[in-house]
Amino acid sequence: MTTRTLASYIDHTLLKPDAVHSGYEKLAAEAAEHGFAAVCVPPAWVSFVAERLAGTAVRTGTVIGFPFGYVHPEARRAESLRALADGAVELDTVIDLSWLKGVEPWPARATAIRPSPRLSPTSKAG
Repeated sequence: MTTRTLASYIDHTLLKPDAVHSGYEKLAAEAAEHGFAAVCVPPAWVSFVAERLAGTAVRTGTVIGFPFGYVHPEARRAESLRALADGAVELDTVIDLSWLKGVEPWPARATAIRPSPRLSPTSKAG
């Protein structure tokens, strides 16, 4: 297996809270140079990174409800729609562990995390 083939299975990630503009520039350049499968960045950086990766095979992804998953389902949906509109093609959703460990029946909790068939870049939040 070549190094480039191996890289095509890896997501290159920058989710440090103290990361700055130059870090996202470097992340996108490295991902394109080495042929990583995707990059994962905070939602606010999706459009910036997606623009730099346009024309490459590297996908842009982001995290939803990061880092603890403590977001209302409607906020999670709105955050997802914004990320898709900004150019994300992969969404890593953080589950709310308090719901997972809660005493409510599973279907009540699953409603908050199941994918919505209406979730697409052309959907309207709300």
